[in-house]
Amino acid sequence: MNIKSLIKKALAKSEWDFANSILYNLCENYREHKSDEIILAKIWIIGRSYAAAIERRKNSEDDINDDFYIEKVVPKIRESNIDTFINQCMKTRQREDALIAHKKLTDLFFELTDLNKRSLASKYLHFHMRDKFYIYDSRVVSSVGILSRELKLGNLTAEISINYDEAYAIFYLKCERIVNKIKSEYGIQLTCRQLDNLLIQIANDKLR
Repeated sequence: MNIKSLIKKALAKSEWDFANSILYNLCENYREHKSDEIILAKIWIIGRSYAAAIERRKNSEDDINDDFYIEKVVPKIRESNIDTFINQCMKTRQREDALIAHKKLTDLFFELTDLNKRSLASKYLHFHMRDKFYIYDSRVVSSVGILSRELKLGNLTAEISINYDEAYAIFYLKCERIVNKIKSEYGIQLTCRQLDNLLIQIANDKLR
């Protein structure tokens, strides 16, 4: 694996940049969760765009998706303390607060769907705070392991708090290690988005 070449591609301009910029701008310009219309727009567009739609849930046979969004999803998010924990992350920019925020949002989505939505939670939070949340999904989890081995990072040893979603916390810590290793070895500071680009390249190359 030519890691330096993959990093170069991850840093390059992508055809997806404009589409992602729309989501970043949406969440930066309408950060709070007080308006039903704004909440609906954010959770619907991010979920659908990133193959993590919240309407994918257990026991959905009798529910109309439009009603599920309007009657359940939007009020649940509006009445939650999501703005409090997002603001806490923005204020401190600490790993602990990011992982706690992710767990709280994952739990909130579980109450709505009876499914673990850690991927949707990571993506939703990423667009609100792009420099703090790594994007988790099934495509890139194996890529993290592959890249960790290529970079000779060894086994991860860390105590995981009960206040974290364990799978996301382990993924997050591995991503941090990868970013730090690339910075020390190649002199390049990857953003969360650039790391995601790198991991997706590895996943796609594996499929090819």
